Amino acid sequence: MTLAAFLHVAYESMAPMWVELSFLVFFALGFAFLRIDGFARNSTKRSKQLVENPKPRAFDARLRKVIEDETALGKHDAVLKAWRVGCISAPTPPELIKPVVHALLDLEPEDAASELLEHIRKHAMVLSNSRVACAVLDAVARAGEVRTMEELWEAFQKDLRIKPTYQMYEMLVGGFASVGDEKKVAKVFETMNETRNDEMLVGGFASVGDEKKVAKVFETMNETRIKLTARGYSLTIKGFLKNNMVDAVLKQLLAMNKRGIHIPPFATVQFLRISSEANRAAEAFHALTDASIALPPEALSLLLEDCAKRGNLELATSIEALAREAKQPLLCGAYDALLIDAVLKQLLAMNKQGIHIPPFAIVQYLRISTEANHTAEAFRALTDASVTLPPEALSLLLEDCVKRTNLELATSIEALAREIKQPLLSGAYDALLKLHTSAGHLHALDLFEEMQNSGVRISEGLCVGLL
Repeated sequence: MTLAAFLHVAYESMAPMWVELSFLVFFALGFAFLRIDGFARNSTKRSKQLVENPKPRAFDARLRKVIEDETALGKHDAVLKAWRVGCISAPTPPELIKPVVHALLDLEPEDAASELLEHIRKHAMVLSNSRVACAVLDAVARAGEVRTMEELWEAFQKDLRIKPTYQMYEMLVGGFASVGDEKKVAKVFETMNETRNDEMLVGGFASVGDEKKVAKVFETMNETRIKLTARGYSLTIKGFLKNNMVDAVLKQLLAMNKRGIHIPPFATVQFLRISSEANRAAEAFHALTDASIALPPEALSLLLEDCAKRGNLELATSIEALAREAKQPLLCGAYDALLIDAVLKQLLAMNKQGIHIPPFAIVQYLRISTEANHTAEAFRALTDASVTLPPEALSLLLEDCVKRTNLELATSIEALAREIKQPLLSGAYDALLKLHTSAGHLHALDLFEEMQNSGVRISEGLCVGLL
């Protein structure tokens, strides 16, 4: 009775709300059915995606460790063996791409491209991208395997549909430039014109020393308002440096400076190096300083050493003044060069005024010159000024010739001594005998006989050395 009474009361209370309650019940049931159906569809879709594009397996950690360890030891055969086991079921991690490529190129260069491409196709979802392509091309370009690089480049674009990037073009041009293939660099130029990747293009032409084509690319870039970046300038400068093109490098350095781009110290130093080799050190120095380009300490040392070799005290003084004005520290080599130049200036001034130069001054000047490896330059600077070299100076020079095995300079020194009828000391004879004996010249016998006739003491060490 109690239950029946409770139900009767509930019915009478809820009877006026039966429409609202029915709506809520059916709405809840419908919402539940829709959620169940959606969940079922999503599950089916995810299952289908997993079947079509399964999640790639991770490369075996043990094999990865083996590859890293064997790469450090330079064992390419072990690297290749471990990789071939692991790549069957998993894509190669990006950090292992380069060591694997190096191993393939070292052991099987003919089949390297095909094996790499097969692996990339198999795991295209992970490996078919510009990052992997750059790593592969970089390794191949550094190895100088241009044919393999070309094969890979073509396959990346045509088969794998990898869109070329700036970095990829950079690797391609660098590879061709490394073997001096100007025609291939020009071919890349045509392709890059279509994609407007001019920066790597100028680096390629510069690497083979084609200044006209670099200028043409710059003109096109100016028309299209494309500005070269620091990386592009560096590629260009490296290429021109490789070909010892002084004017072309200077033009790029000035352009960088004009645009406010920091010039790497190596570029300045190497530019001055090729300038000094071309006997244009003074011209290069003034060109840089006129443009207010800062010279690093290494550049100052290089210039001062060149001044010491050529006896250019005027330029050395200008360089020193600039260094002190800019508060740029001088390296040890710079101080040596300045000291040599300063002493030479005083010796030449004394000689010009007809003042007798003390023998000790000449000997000490030649001593510091030999210590700085400027023996030949110091000898020629004095002889060109008709400064008489005392016997002690000749001995010192000849002993240095023995240390450096410089028979040509020793012959010149001996000829000068005989011309001015300057007697040779025991040390000078010792040096000449050692050089001519080592070279197998019969002149050594004449020198030995001359020593005996002149009453010069023959040391035991020399006799042992001759024997």
